[in-house]
Amino acid sequence: NKNYTIYCLARSQNKKMALRKLQQTIDFFKLPELDYKRIKIVCGDLGRIRFGLSKKHFNFLAEKIDVIVHAGAIVNFEMDYASLKQANICGTWEVLRLSAAVRSKPVHHISSLAVLGIDHSKEVKSIYYENDSIEVKPSTAYAQTKLIAEKSVQFAIERGLKANIYRFGEIAPSAKTGVPNPRSLHYLFIKACQTILTRPDISLKFDYLPVDFVVDFIVKIIISERGEFL
Repeated sequence: NKNYTIYCLARSQNKKMALRKLQQTIDFFKLPELDYKRIKIVCGDLGRIRFGLSKKHFNFLAEKIDVIVHAGAIVNFEMDYASLKQANICGTWEVLRLSAAVRSKPVHHISSLAVLGIDHSKEVKSIYYENDSIEVKPSTAYAQTKLIAEKSVQFAIERGLKANIYRFGEIAPSAKTGVPNPRSLHYLFIKACQTILTRPDISLKFDYLPVDFVVDFIVKIIISERGEFL
């Protein structure tokens, strides 16, 4: 819908630098050009209280925004819990604070299959629901922070917040362009195998979803006339 205005939180010193970084990303992944008249850059930090914004600016956003898509996180499987907590957990708390400020706004929270602590070399049950108890503690600090963030959203839902939680696996390149994320663990793994002409002698299962499918799926839910929350 071209009538929507998008407010985008960016960790940058100023809006000019943020827009330059956004355009570089658009060019690299060969994405369609954006209508920059509809994009409002908000320079801030997910890991800080109110995203590092003044109370006035924070409340302005709380008044203007109608729906929140929260996909922000540090994705790193080597960093420890303390290093990830501020952005991944506290950042989610600030998103929930924004959703409740001034007037209630629905939240679409992007979680991860990593919260399930699944061993992909073993058989697992086919369906997990958001309210199912997690049988295995996530093995990485990243997954642990995503699980706590998800539980925070569930806690807010129980208290009346409208929200959806999406657990995606590996987000694959767009089915339209095929340009991979050069920092993706799976991409780096496959590239390393190609470089050294070998592969591990094990059987692994991966969950891939093209990024354009994921985006279309979420957008269709957001603009659904029913406004149904799953």
